[in-house]
Amino acid sequence: MDERRQRQGWWFLGAAVPLFVLFAFLLDILPDHALVVPRGHFIVVTLISVLSFVIAALVLAAAVQIADVRVLALALAIVSLSGLFAIHGLATPGVIAPGVNGWVGASARLALFGGSWFLAASALESPIAVHRTLLRYRGWIALGTALLLVAYGSVAVSDLVLQRAAATEAGARLSGLRTLEQLATTIGGGRTALVLGLASLALSLLAFAHYWRVARRWATPLVWGLLGACPFLVQAGIALLLAPVWHLSWWEYHVLLLAGSLAALSGLVREYARSGSWRGVLEGLLLRDALEHLERGSTEVVAALAAAVEAEDSYTKEHSVRVARLAASIAQELGLPPERERILYQAGILHDIGKIGIPDAILQKPGRLTAEEFALVREHPVRSWEIARQIRSFAPMLPAIRWHHERLDGSGHPDGLRGEEIPLDARILAVADVFDALTSVRPYRAALSVEEALALLRQEAGTRLDVECVAALERLVEQYGVSLVGNERETMQRARSPVEPSLEHR
Repeated sequence: MDERRQRQGWWFLGAAVPLFVLFAFLLDILPDHALVVPRGHFIVVTLISVLSFVIAALVLAAAVQIADVRVLALALAIVSLSGLFAIHGLATPGVIAPGVNGWVGASARLALFGGSWFLAASALESPIAVHRTLLRYRGWIALGTALLLVAYGSVAVSDLVLQRAAATEAGARLSGLRTLEQLATTIGGGRTALVLGLASLALSLLAFAHYWRVARRWATPLVWGLLGACPFLVQAGIALLLAPVWHLSWWEYHVLLLAGSLAALSGLVREYARSGSWRGVLEGLLLRDALEHLERGSTEVVAALAAAVEAEDSYTKEHSVRVARLAASIAQELGLPPERERILYQAGILHDIGKIGIPDAILQKPGRLTAEEFALVREHPVRSWEIARQIRSFAPMLPAIRWHHERLDGSGHPDGLRGEEIPLDARILAVADVFDALTSVRPYRAALSVEEALALLRQEAGTRLDVECVAALERLVEQYGVSLVGNERETMQRARSPVEPSLEHR
């Protein structure tokens, strides 16, 4: 743990280096020379815009296939940054208009605000009703954002062209556009600029906190890419607020935005190399977010019951949390709606609650159980069901809780159900339960490796376990890794136990 905290400390220190450099400029520790190079500014800004556009195109390609507003928000964050920064580049003095204009500062501040706004939105969980409403209108949201960007760009470019014409005495500026240009000047400086800057910082910090929390558990290339982009975005906003124009400190915010774009693009590309599809890249990120949300969304009653399990048997509690996460992951892999994921998560937390009252001497027995002891353990699904059914809101999770030890061939318990008689939720929970039990160290046997456990599940698929559920589990392990599906473990001794592993477990 100390080593992990030390690594985190070094990461934060490294991420804050640009901020130290900025204040070294502002405090005259480093010379903050003026560097007026309009053409260089145009090149750097255009490069940032092009990189952002490439990222936006890749994310939009996935957003078309995935019905989740968070993917759309992530895409719109990058689209906003790309589009507004393109206007920022075109407004560079000497590119279209010959002199200083209000569109330069306004476009930069709006780009940071728009990007931060949608990035924060991509990190927020919304209630199901709100999510459905946003999903229903996601096309209009995307169209409205695009129209606003086009309208802003059209007005800005038109005014810049008229400024150029007026400067060459080839025409005169329109009064309406002059008014809009004055509004742009107001946005680019003064109190409005301060408000936009502070809002951008707050939103960027919110997104950073989200991706930092995710990265602490799921250290994948995409998560690290997005996490790396966030501090660059935050520090770019600080530099834009404080740095004098055309000075080295002002140039730093452009470098930070470029670095942030490269970090995000690098994460996307490396994640694609792992998953093989752009859809898979974003689905992996959403899966991690969904699991985090499900954990935070557990009711107080579920938490209290889980605490009771932990007081009785710490292994059972840890096993239940892993099974809950894995069952929710399988549900999403099968394309089930978020409500079913939530039901399965909570059912996983409670599926072994019936072990309360079973003596520790039986649960922790290092050898085989007697027939009487095993019969007592086999009663726990019904005991769990009896406890859970006392709470009316738990009704949707009761089938999975009662029948997670049923098997397709009728050899399971407690009711000997067969095939399709077993509800899908129970079949999903059964696969998650067996996989975690096989890969866990128990007093009576050693843990199997992930590969060995999957091989055993494949042998039982179609006869005792659901084929599609086992296949979904295999895809999760192959695509996202063991830690993603909730079986992150410490290194353990691989000594063989005299007890052969089987689908039956305590």
